[in-house]
Amino acid sequence: MKRIIKVGAVLGLSTVLLASCATKGDLENLRTEMNQKINALEGKVEKNANAINEAKTAANDAKATADEVKSEVAALKEKVNENSQKIDTVNAKVDELSQKIDTLSNNINDLLQKKYRK
Repeated sequence: MKRIIKVGAVLGLSTVLLASCATKGDLENLRTEMNQKINALEGKVEKNANAINEAKTAANDAKATADEVKSEVAALKEKVNENSQKIDTVNAKVDELSQKIDTLSNNINDLLQKKYRK
């Protein structure tokens, strides 16, 4: 910002030196004009600084949200793995019970056939 002011001052002084026949009124007009330009530039710089700060805040908020989502996804993956293992265990038990039922069914059929043969 100081650099902008310095540039404005240099431009103003250069104009004054080049127009050495300028009157006091001309100098005041030039000073007023330069001050207006400097103020306009300062306003733009401030506006840009505010926009940058807002963008930084938005980026930080987005990063925080992304970090939360990553944590939730990791927790969900862990739950999925746990549930998958439980499902595998249940499926193994179902297969085991199915085999036992088949064995019992065969035994019952064998007993019934022996009973009817007699």
